[in-house]
Amino acid sequence: MFIQKRKYAKRIYADIIHSTSNCDGFNAKGILHPSISQQKQLYEQFYKMINIDPSSISYIEAHGTGTQVGDVVEGTSIAEFFCQGRETPLKLGSVKSNIGHTESVATLCGIAKLLVAFESGIIPPNEHFTSPNPNVKGLLNGQLQIEKNYQDEEYVALLHEIFSDDISGHLQRGHIILHENKDHVKSKTLFPGDKRPVWFVFTGMGSQ
Repeated sequence: MFIQKRKYAKRIYADIIHSTSNCDGFNAKGILHPSISQQKQLYEQFYKMINIDPSSISYIEAHGTGTQVGDVVEGTSIAEFFCQGRETPLKLGSVKSNIGHTESVATLCGIAKLLVAFESGIIPPNEHFTSPNPNVKGLLNGQLQIEKNYQDEEYVALLHEIFSDDISGHLQRGHIILHENKDHVKSKTLFPGDKRPVWFVFTGMGSQ
């Protein structure tokens, strides 16, 4: 991933509006038991800094590790902070359902997923999602909605090739907001598969 100032960029996939991170500090139960209050504090500080209404966010790419405690903490904090005053469900997903947990580069994989969504106009769905976690109230009452009804085999294959080596260790959480680059308009044409004539041009001298 290459990040540079917009004025120097020749190709812009998205704008980074803001990013930040925080840490729970010492936790006797370990990293599998994150803090709801610390996660909500991160969101509150983040959106206060940039003066953006959290209810205007259309999609969140969550950490989504699939752990019993972690998903409940994350889902609860997201619903409590982002869903106040919303008229429509907040769309939620995690690329880990497609490619697993890539440890220290998990954030980059999530960003790559969103860039694909910006380019295609479709949020890639969560694989293997069948029923909501009964302990995440936001999923049960309709505040949160999991993206799950689209399949793009080429996209899944692409994500599998992003990172193949595990990198251990992650002590912090972060939050980043992206804005689609609407100046870039990309037209797409479906190739019908028809055979087309191919011309070959050769140049030579004498017996060549």
